[in-house]
Amino acid sequence: MNPRRIATIVLVLSVVNAVVCVAGSLPAGPPKVIIDTDFNTIGDDGQVGAMAAQLDSQGVIDLLGFTIPSGNQWRDQKVSDCLKAVERMGIENRAKVYVGSQYPLLHDYRAYLYEAQLFGQAIDYLGAYATPQPDPHHLVPPPDGFAVHTRPAKEDAIDFIIQSIHRYPNDVSILAIGPLTNIAIAVRKDPSIIPLIKQIVIMGGQVYAPGNAYNDAGEFNWWFDPEAAQVVLRTTVPKFIVPLDCTNCSFNQRDLSADRRVLPL
Repeated sequence: MNPRRIATIVLVLSVVNAVVCVAGSLPAGPPKVIIDTDFNTIGDDGQVGAMAAQLDSQGVIDLLGFTIPSGNQWRDQKVSDCLKAVERMGIENRAKVYVGSQYPLLHDYRAYLYEAQLFGQAIDYLGAYATPQPDPHHLVPPPDGFAVHTRPAKEDAIDFIIQSIHRYPNDVSILAIGPLTNIAIAVRKDPSIIPLIKQIVIMGGQVYAPGNAYNDAGEFNWWFDPEAAQVVLRTTVPKFIVPLDCTNCSFNQRDLSADRRVLPL
């Protein structure tokens, strides 16, 4: 089971339906979507990538690309996994992989070690912080090997987000299923994109469910870069939150009471 205990089908249907239902009736064509993801080969983020590729091929969405921050693992490992995935699915020329932030806004691996020394060793999921940042020449290949001919886009993730929003004003939805570092940097670098983003669909936070990161301190995506989450949540961009309550298959559904919906902000 995925360390974050994600019920993959619930997650995929929730986030993709949120994008399509809200933005699906545009006269200019299918809704344009950027997936900001700490990608993995076959877990929850990988499944979202596969479904997004299917929706793109069917003309339901226009998948602009994948932007990669650190999260589940360090960024370079995630970029490698995503490159192989888009090559495997045959969409490498249509939806490129953009390299994003290696570190959260204010923390790195040394900062985590200092925190662990102060507050005790974590006993829950740590994502990238479970190991030091790997040497780029010692990445772990996906089960079917590294990408053969697909390389990261020359443009970095932050500039790609900014330029896409300006190119398609009020027409781009961002599907954020990892830490919000890339998006936070983009809106801080160019605040003029804030009123031009159609919406951000976010997998993050929790309402009643216990956390799944660092001694149950919080939901992993927001715990990994809380400052980035704060920056993004405080923008005026329309947001749809898919909290851990919706995606945690070990959480007792009766504890959700009547609050079983995607939470708009």
